[in-house]
Amino acid sequence: MELAPRKITINSVLPGNIVTEGLAELGQAYLDEMGASIPAGRLGSVADIGNAALFFASDEAAYITGQSLVVDGGQIRPAGPFWYLGVLGTHPNYAGRRWGHAVMGAGLRRAAADGVPAVLVTSNPGNVEMYGRAGWEIVRAVTAPVPSWIMQQSVHRLRAADLGQGA
Repeated sequence: MELAPRKITINSVLPGNIVTEGLAELGQAYLDEMGASIPAGRLGSVADIGNAALFFASDEAAYITGQSLVVDGGQIRPAGPFWYLGVLGTHPNYAGRRWGHAVMGAGLRRAAADGVPAVLVTSNPGNVEMYGRAGWEIVRAVTAPVPSWIMQQSVHRLRAADLGQGA
């Protein structure tokens, strides 16, 4: 964020399964099966990733910084309606001061009010344990392109927490 005042944005593109020479070597049957398992019904292309990168480099994205765009055809999206608690990072000098907890609180309260689970994604193994102690459950682990864990907190747990009760 320290580069934003200089009009320098830092964002990332997180590709899902993309058709490459290496993936193609696994055979057409594998490619067809993999594509069928993705909500978009196909594997991604190098152009899909390039288009996301071009967007981040465009004037239309000039006010977007510190974000990650998952380009995976819906592959890691949990089923059903949910509240996604977006990318949240704390500068290491301020870690442990519960700022992330304070920011997440609004999203958790909204998810509870709407009666839907809250979902987050972390790529930090230490966060998996921390969120687990707070009642989050791993929905799915993704190994590529970056090891990540999709975690969810149930509606029941959210409502109990919102009422100040244990889950």
